[in-house]
Amino acid sequence: MGAYLDELEWRFNNRKNPNLFRDTLSRLVNAENLLYETLASLPATTTDRLGDPVQ
Repeated sequence: MGAYLDELEWRFNNRKNPNLFRDTLSRLVNAENLLYETLASLPATTTDRLGDPVQ
């Protein structure tokens, strides 16, 4: 539920951003690489930005 609310909040806060697509691509291009081994080794349960567990 927490991840859903985070996504909804982000969409609401960025609803009037005319450069949303450009900003998203820029973040994707400039982000560090994430190897599949690292992604696959992450625990199934993580926390949201408030520290609450996300199932």
